[in-house]
Amino acid sequence: MRAWKPALAVAVCALGLALLPAAHAQFKPTPAPGGGGPAAPGGAPAPPAQGDQFTFKVCNKASIPLFVAMLYKVDGGAWRTVGWVSFKPGVCGPASKGTFPRNDFYWYAEDQPGNVSYSGKDAYGCINSNDGFDRTVSGDYQCAPNEKIVGFTKIDDRSAREGITLTD
Repeated sequence: MRAWKPALAVAVCALGLALLPAAHAQFKPTPAPGGGGPAAPGGAPAPPAQGDQFTFKVCNKASIPLFVAMLYKVDGGAWRTVGWVSFKPGVCGPASKGTFPRNDFYWYAEDQPGNVSYSGKDAYGCINSNDGFDRTVSGDYQCAPNEKIVGFTKIDDRSAREGITLTD
């Protein structure tokens, strides 16, 4: 009877290792249905118009301090991951100075110990719950030993206009 427990543990570890290569990449955002906008000649996406930029606003209605990370496309097709922007309970405001690309922006939030998180399934990125990070990557990125992969949520039209509200 006890012999099946080690065998089960080995099988679970093997399955986890088999799935690891798919999970180690920085992110693999999927385009929204219908594409990301009009195409330029030659089929390449047209550069974003000024109307495709927005100010990312956050309102923390939770009873605990929350920290926000952002994942967005930058010039040249690379992706930038930035964290953390702190929001005390009851605080609302922009997460950063400047604007972000509306069609290629994702967010994630958690409390300081990483026990409470607001994650999504639209893109995946590596974060460090214990320290700040700011990296630009083109291609795959493997998480550092002090990082973990989390799911980011793609900004939607309403949230781009009004901001996001985080609650308990």
